[in-house]
Amino acid sequence: MKLKIFIFLWIIFFLNSYHPLKAGNDWPMWRYDKNRSASTSGKLADELYLQWQAKFSVRIPVWDDPLNRNLMQFDRILEPVVADNKIFVGFNDQDKVVAMDINTGKEIWHFYADGPVRLPLTIYNGKIVFTGDDGYCYCLNTSDGSIIWKRFLAPAENKLLGNKRLISMWPARGGIVLEDDIIYTAASIFPLMGTFIYALDAETGDIIWKNEGTGSNYILQPHNSPAFADVAPQGTFTISGDKLLVAGGRSVPAAFDKKSGEKIYYRLAASGKTGGAFTCANDKVFFNHHRWRETWMYDAETYRFLNRVWRLVTDCAGDIQGVRLPERFDELEPETRKLRFKTHATIKKVSEDIRERFNFNTAISAIMELSNMLHAYRDQEEQDLPVLKEAVDNLIILLSPFSPHICEELWKICGHEDSICHQSWPRYDETALVQDELEIAIQISGKVRERMIVPTG
Repeated sequence: MKLKIFIFLWIIFFLNSYHPLKAGNDWPMWRYDKNRSASTSGKLADELYLQWQAKFSVRIPVWDDPLNRNLMQFDRILEPVVADNKIFVGFNDQDKVVAMDINTGKEIWHFYADGPVRLPLTIYNGKIVFTGDDGYCYCLNTSDGSIIWKRFLAPAENKLLGNKRLISMWPARGGIVLEDDIIYTAASIFPLMGTFIYALDAETGDIIWKNEGTGSNYILQPHNSPAFADVAPQGTFTISGDKLLVAGGRSVPAAFDKKSGEKIYYRLAASGKTGGAFTCANDKVFFNHHRWRETWMYDAETYRFLNRVWRLVTDCAGDIQGVRLPERFDELEPETRKLRFKTHATIKKVSEDIRERFNFNTAISAIMELSNMLHAYRDQEEQDLPVLKEAVDNLIILLSPFSPHICEELWKICGHEDSICHQSWPRYDETALVQDELEIAIQISGKVRERMIVPTG
């Protein structure tokens, strides 16, 4: 006997007495907003009551092997959106979108696409927009499901069999994100066949910009061999500041300029075999889930720096918690003395760059250099924990004006009870800047030919 499994959609939204859902409590896109923050000002009641439940057949995800099941979960469960007292659900097994009354669960209308609807839906100004494996982006009227417009995202009508379905050779699996009346989405999951990333006018479906040039890029792959392959858009897109983060299936997302569509970065080889389709962000950083069942944080501007700082500090935290700094640092080993010199040289450099010159880029560069030296120092067998603690604490404080929220978290992780904003700005130690040796570059015809280490005495 064949066992049937069902998915239940539960709606619980009540206070102590019945009332319809208010417009202010809409949930217009996946995880609520363009950042995928899953955070809203709406509040749940103290007591919740089940009002109705709907029963649907189990979803069959497009990628169902163990690795991809973890990294590309975008169509494993129902992802409802809510607006105008209606709840909207897309189906990957029945190629349709259904609108239901939020108060009763009764179906109001349904609409059939020409392929599976795998990615979450988005609501905008009385319209619902979504993509399908048929290569189209659809815009429907939320009141009755009638078509307002649809845009073909693929380059041709060619079809093939995929997951036992007839789909476009360029399925549209760029999960829509919307900002300022602009829809961002994409078609094609195989770069060698071309990828097509779009910004569309939400009202008309007209193309604002289209990037179709990345698929033929010759870049390093995770095994560090070059090939013609770039980002393969698959997953829900996210916005971080002025960047469109394009989910790349099993890779860390690529960043595109949301105004022009130009690619800013996609570091496939550098990220190694990490990354996944889940991404959320704020205006400065983004978070991405990867195959180690972890979620890593990345600086949206520099991509890697803040993530490396986070890993560095969390790695050091257990060793330096409770360590007291001595009044004097005497008889240090050469590598330890170099780290302490770098710490205080960085304090001096960053302080002067911020206070006197307003050179924030060079201040960040100096902090990066200190971070790099700390990474190298952690590889030493013998480590001076007071010097390590001094360096890590000052690294966090120096970085805090640029990334206050992350640094607050790191400060707490290191065992400090007071907020980092209550800490005094560090002062550099003149004695730490005295070096026993100097490196002198020898130049001939303006080019460095040799370097010499000489004693300062």
